[in-house]
Amino acid sequence: MTEAKRLHCPSLKDRDWQREGFGPYGSRYSCFKALQRLGDFGPPVSRVDAREVPSSEFMAKFEAIGLPVVIRNVMKEQNWADKEEWLPNKLRCRFKDVRFKCGEDDEGYSVKVKLKYFLEYMRHQQDDSPLYVFDSHFDEHPIAKSLLEDYTVPHIFPDDLFSLVLLLLVLRSISCTIIIILYVVWDSYCALFNCYVCNSMNVLLLQQL
Repeated sequence: MTEAKRLHCPSLKDRDWQREGFGPYGSRYSCFKALQRLGDFGPPVSRVDAREVPSSEFMAKFEAIGLPVVIRNVMKEQNWADKEEWLPNKLRCRFKDVRFKCGEDDEGYSVKVKLKYFLEYMRHQQDDSPLYVFDSHFDEHPIAKSLLEDYTVPHIFPDDLFSLVLLLLVLRSISCTIIIILYVVWDSYCALFNCYVCNSMNVLLLQQL
């Protein structure tokens, strides 16, 4: 991960990744936690049950006008794979040696790391703005593409507007920005992670708690 960070942001020395002190043992971590406790600043977000809302109603009320909404019970409605399959130890067993994109170098080439190293990084990192996996080509890998068997696109999203992206976010990374940009988010709690599939985009997002 040290080499990945060097390639992704060569202007930062190792110690600079933690200089602001927002990591769990940093001097400003309490400020970060205080912001978390404040919760949402905007108006309340509507919630719907995936088992009860027809696709036509969802499109008219939310998708057509870009209105954010939290969609509940997606995993039950779609009969996805057991959430145990998305736990870190299971992901490690399945994909430990698969290399996923976690950044780009100054020339625009992908910076990739093996998942087993990234999961350890997620568990122990102290960085102010950590690396995260954002991989739009995981479906081309002979092993990683099996992730597609774990879920299906919900009936309320008949169109695939953004192809495939695998996104693994670390605490204090860009999760808030990504969620806002993607407009529609629903959450399915998954042990050590919050799992989201965002918008009509086939985006699998795992955010460390």
